[in-house]
Formats: sequence, C-alpha cells, structure tokens
Amino acid sequence: MLKPLGIILVIVTALAAPVTLPAQNLPAGTWTGTMSPPTDAAVPVTFEVSGSGDSLAISMVLPTGQRAPFNELRLADGKLLFQWAAGPTIVKCDLAKQESGGFKGPCTDSEGMTGQIEMVPPTKP
Repeated sequence: MLKPLGIILVIVTALAAPVTLPAQNLPAGTWTGTMSPPTDAAVPVTFEVSGSGDSLAISMVLPTGQRAPFNELRLADGKLLFQWAAGPTIVKCDLAKQESGGFKGPCTDSEGMTGQIEMVPPTKP
C-alpha cells in the first residue's frame, strides 16, 4: 500500500509527463487548388506550405505571381482557419478537412461577401 508521500509522488509524476497530441501538420510543399471570389469564376492558385505545428506558414500564390500570406493560421477540430488581405479588405476563411487530405470551405470578407477556397495537397512520391 502506498503511503501519502508515495501517492503524492505518483500524482506529480503523472502530471509532469509530456502530453502527446495528434500531429496537426500539413505536408510541406506546393499545394494546388482554386480561389473563387464572391462574384467571379474560380481561379487556379497554388499554396506554399511550410513549417509545422505552431510555426505553420501558408501563402496563396495567384496566377499573376502575387502572394497573399495567411495570418492567424490555426488547425482546430478538422478545420483550417485563417485570414488574409485582399487589398484593404480582410478575408476570413473556415476550411473543412476533406477525405483527400485537402481543405475546402468558405471565405467571407469584411463586407459580408463569401467566396470559396479549395486546397489540394501535393501527391506523394
């Protein structure tokens, strides 16, 4: 039988053990996809994905070569949440994870207009 000090040590040891969380990393590299503005047809874009976990970085690259870095980026409950600037307008996105490993969902600007982004991961070699 454990004495009170032994019980305390077991509890402290259990609380101090590292917690392993499921990896929330996206495959690094160039993703493909589309960006559909609220009033226009879908435009093919690429997404440059780098880093992992808390240091994840994504930039959308338009056909013109213009880059739009994603800010306030986070993965939560099977969703990829972020915002980006389209000129002076802030666009907030809420993309759901797809069975393919990609993400798709609505993006709403500060004026309430909604478009769509679809991200397709790079193919595995």
